[in-house]
Amino acid sequence: MKILNLTPETQSNILENLLKRSPNSYGEFEARVNDIIMTVREKKDEALFDYTKRFDKADINESNMAAARADLGKTAGADGKVFTYKVNVADDENIKA
Repeated sequence: MKILNLTPETQSNILENLLKRSPNSYGEFEARVNDIIMTVREKKDEALFDYTKRFDKADINESNMAAARADLGKTAGADGKVFTYKVNVADDENIKA
């Protein structure tokens, strides 16, 4: 994975650089993505924690992601009124190769 610092110069060349990529490499990318999907299917949260640490440099785990059930799906607006929203949980049915 190539990481770019976004500057006006790198931003102006993003599309040009993407178009230079060889379509012959797409099979390699597809294989990598499929490996990631299979690992997440098999190892579930453990794999997500590992990938988050490797790619995002965030050390998350089950204990530091815990939230009170009563608080899940609720948020207070500036006026103090509480709004609810649905929290979707990924499962094998939602993850497709």
